[in-house]
Amino acid sequence: MVQSNNVDDHGGTVSIGRHAEEVSTVVGQLAELDRVIAHHYDDLYDFGETARTLDQSNALIASALDGVRAVTTQANVRLANATVRLDAMARDAPGKGTTIRGLLDLGFDQQTHHGSSLTDAMIRLHSLSATAKTLAGTLDTTAEQARDKQSLGVAAALHILSGDLMTIAGDLAVERDRVGIGHARWARNAAGVADDVEDFISGLNEPLAALREVDELLSAGIEGGRMVAEIFNEANTVSSNLFQLIAGAARALGQARVLLRQTQARTTRLEQVGRVAFERAAALGLNEEDKGYVTLALDLRDELQVLTQAALKQGSLSLEQLFDNDYQPILGSLPERFRTSLTEWADAKWRPFLDAALTRAPQIRSAVCSDMSGFLPTHLSSRSQRPTGDPAHDIGNCRNGRIMYDDRLRQYKENAADFTATIYRMDDYSGGFIIVRLVLVPLSFAGKRWGDFELAYSI
Repeated sequence: MVQSNNVDDHGGTVSIGRHAEEVSTVVGQLAELDRVIAHHYDDLYDFGETARTLDQSNALIASALDGVRAVTTQANVRLANATVRLDAMARDAPGKGTTIRGLLDLGFDQQTHHGSSLTDAMIRLHSLSATAKTLAGTLDTTAEQARDKQSLGVAAALHILSGDLMTIAGDLAVERDRVGIGHARWARNAAGVADDVEDFISGLNEPLAALREVDELLSAGIEGGRMVAEIFNEANTVSSNLFQLIAGAARALGQARVLLRQTQARTTRLEQVGRVAFERAAALGLNEEDKGYVTLALDLRDELQVLTQAALKQGSLSLEQLFDNDYQPILGSLPERFRTSLTEWADAKWRPFLDAALTRAPQIRSAVCSDMSGFLPTHLSSRSQRPTGDPAHDIGNCRNGRIMYDDRLRQYKENAADFTATIYRMDDYSGGFIIVRLVLVPLSFAGKRWGDFELAYSI
C-alpha cells in the first residue's frame, strides 16, 4: 500500500497525519494563549477600574483634607486670639483682685472706724427708747391723776402723748435692730466677695493651661494635616499615572488579542484542511502508520457487537434498553450527566471490555461507546469515578453519563463509511490538551445503527 508523504525543507518526509497533528497543536496552543490573554485582560480591566476608583477617591480625600485644614486653621486662629485675651486677663487679674480686696478692706476699715460712732448712736437710740417709755409711763400716771380731778381733757391728751411716745420707742428699737443686722450682713458679704475674686483669679490658671495645650495640639494637627494632604496629593498623582499606564497596557493587550484572533482563524482553517486531508488519506488506506489502529478498532467493534448480541439473545438485555434515549438527568452532577435503562448493564459489561481495550496497544489513550446523540452510557473505570462536587475533579474523572455532541461529531455519525479517522484535541484534565488520532467505527444491532465505537491513540 502506498504511503502519502509531504517533503519538508530538509528533504525528509513527514506524513499527512504529522502535519495535521502539528497544526492542531498550534491551534490548541493559540486557544490556550487566547484564554490566558483573555484572563489577564479581564484582570487588567478590573485593576484599571480599581485604579480609576482609587484615583477618584484620592482626589476627594485630598479635597476634603484641604477643607478640613482650612477650617482647622481658622479655628486655630480664633483659639490663639482667645488664648491671648485670656492670658492678658490672667495677667491683669491679680492686680485687679488686689485692688478689689483693698477697696473692700478699706470699706471694712471705714466701717470698723465708724463702728464706735454707730455703737454710740445705737446706745443713744436705746436710751431714747427707754426714756420715751419712762415718759410714757409718767404721762399715763399724770393722766390718771387728771382723771381723778375730773380734768378729763387733760387726761385724754396725756394718754395720746403717752401712746405716741411708746410708738416712737418701738420704732427706735426696730431701727436699732435693723442697723445692727445690716452692718453684720455687709461685713459678711464684703468678705465673701473678696474670697470669690481670689477664687476666680486662681481658677484662671487651669483653663488657660488647657487652652494653651489645645492650641499646641491643634497646631500640630494642622501641620500633620498638611503633610497628610501632601501625601494624598502625591498618591493622587501616582494613581492617575498608574491608571494611564494600565489603560495603555489594556489597549495594547486588546490589540494583541485581535491579532491573535486573526491568527487563530487562519490556523483553524489550516487545521480543518489538515484534518480533512488526514481523514481522506485514512479512508483511502494510504496512511500506513494508522492502518494497524484502524484494524484494531474494527476488531474491537466486532468483539463488542458479539458480546452485546449474546446478551440480547440470552435476554439479559433488550433492544428497548439498548436503544433507550430517554436521558434522565443525574441530580447534582456538574458537568451534567444522564442515565438510561442501558446504564446499569453497560457499566457491568461494556466497562470491563473498554478497560481491557486499553491493553491491546501501548499508544491507546481511550476507548468509549457513544450513541447517535453522543451519549456515553459508561466509560473507562478511570473516568467513571464517584463525583466529589469539585468541577476540577469531576470534569476529567466522571465522564460516564455525559452527552458529548457537536457539529463535527454529527458529521461523523452521519458518515456511512466503515470507519472515520480524524485528528482530535483531547483534554488532559489538567488544564491542557493532548493531540490524539481518533477512529470511529459504526456500532449496529438488529440492523440499526446504535452509534459508534471510538478508539483514541497517539503515535
